[in-house]
Order: sequence, then structure tokens, then C-alpha cells
Amino acid sequence: MRYGLIFRGIKNCTSSRRGMSVLVFDRDAKRRHKVLSASAAGASEFDYLRDEVAERVIDRLEDVNRNFKRALDLGCGRAHVGIAANKLLQRDKVHSLLQVDQAAPIIDAAKRRCEEEGVLQAAFDVVDEERIPFQNEEFDLVVSSLALHWVNDLPGSMVQINNILRPDGLFVGAMFGGDTLSELRISMQLAEEEIWSGLSNHVSPFVRLRDAGSVLGRGGVVLTTIDTEDIQVQFSDIFSLMRHLKGMGENNALMKRR
Repeated sequence: MRYGLIFRGIKNCTSSRRGMSVLVFDRDAKRRHKVLSASAAGASEFDYLRDEVAERVIDRLEDVNRNFKRALDLGCGRAHVGIAANKLLQRDKVHSLLQVDQAAPIIDAAKRRCEEEGVLQAAFDVVDEERIPFQNEEFDLVVSSLALHWVNDLPGSMVQINNILRPDGLFVGAMFGGDTLSELRISMQLAEEEIWSGLSNHVSPFVRLRDAGSVLGRGGVVLTTIDTEDIQVQFSDIFSLMRHLKGMGENNALMKRR
């Protein structure tokens, strides 16, 4: 498992366009996956990757010379960003943080983990990343870590993020991109070609670096900075990899899947 995109940008006060939605992902299936992974006994075994990426996202905020009154964590999962951001909350660099995800059991898991880790200055709500319900200009910071790669209309979600940001508000996000799971994709294709003499999708498509700036721009985010970072995790075999993907809620949710 490797390769990710970390990006940040400033609100564009003139953009209101919505993207064209193409149903690539089964959002109901993905909701079930995330609920099961967040609620499972031993879920903490699979927090390592999201925790690491959340730390890197929050490190980007350490470099920003300003404070944020109201922040949103979009697609919080098991409070990975909330825990990483606790140091910012304690210093009042971030005054308040609202953590949201698309199902109540996920939010319950996030609350429990925040209590265990001593994160006290956080609120929670149930929100779908594809239908963001907040008022215009409600937040001066939106963070999303490893959630938006399951959104069908990414430019449309970026428009909604842009709308809820205050003037000069900041968006910082991270998502799997590029060659993530390329080894699994190739292995599955070779095996399926040999057994079935045909191909079907088993691994999600990911945004490539050359397309990321365009996606953010179509969503109305300007002055963007996009970084790529490799995080390599070694697995002994494909079954171990699949177990960890399931434990993270990252199993296949394509609309057209075998």
C-alpha cells in the first residue's frame, strides 16, 4: 500500500459550480464497511495508517501562521485527525473542532477514542461527505484525511467545502492517489485473466497527481499546494493485505464489482 496526495488551498469567493456526478462507488456498501471496521473488536489494530496520515496533515497546519476559530473534520473515522489535532486545540491554534462522518456507529467509535485519548474540545455529528449540510462561510478550516477518495462527485464535494469556508478559509486534505495498491491491482488482473479470460475491477480508481490540481480548481479551491508522499506497508501475503484493508474499511465498494 503506497503513495498518497496531501493538498491544501484557500477558498475562492467567486466559485459556485457543482460537478457532474458519476456513480463509481456504492456509497451504501462503503457506509457498511466503515461502520463494521469502526465498531469491530480490535479496531485499533488497523488505526496505524490513518493515524500516521492524520499526523502529517496536522503537521501542515503547524506551518500556517494563523489561528482557526472553527474547524471541521470531514470523514473523521475513528477520530484520527481529532487526536492528532489535540495539541492544536490545547494551544488554541484551533479553538473548536467538529468531527463528522456518515453513520452514527462511526461517530460513537470516534467519541470513545477521543475520551480514551483525552481530546476534550471536540464535537460530533453525522454528515455524508457528498451532502454537506452546513451554512455558507461557517468554518475557517476544513480538514479531510483519507475520506474523499470514496466520493462519487469529488469536484461537487469540493464546491460544497468551498461554500462552507469563510473568506480566506483553508482546506487541508489527504487521500489515496496514484499508484496506491498497484501491486494488488496487477496481481488480481493477472489471476483473473488466467482463470476467467477476462477482467473486472477489484481496486478503486485513484486521483493522479496531474489531475488533483484540476479537481481542486473545479471545486473552487485556489492557491493550492499538492504534495505526494510514499507510505509503504509490507504484508507477508495477499490474504494479510486483504485483512488489513477490510479492517480499515477500505475493501472494494465499486458499483461494478464481481
